Amino acid sequence: MAQAVSVAELGLPQLELLKGQLEQEVEFLSSSLAQLKVVQTKFVEAKECLNVLHKGNEGEGPPCAAHQLRILVLLLLPQTPSGGL
Repeated sequence: MAQAVSVAELGLPQLELLKGQLEQEVEFLSSSLAQLKVVQTKFVEAKECLNVLHKGNEGEGPPCAAHQLRILVLLLLPQTPSGGL
């Protein structure tokens, strides 16, 4: 288990190392947040498409082919920004 050390006790090389580690962590968290936002958007879009299909199944008319295709694409794409729409 790591011991707690006051930042005031660290030398310049150790502070630079700490800074680099913190910058990497911030970059990782920012990237993760961006990926979550992409997945959230895809989820909302898929939910809206499913609502359209559900309404179509209730006798309000068949859903259009574009909605069906969009649902298929959303379900088949990987859940990462690289597979985004």
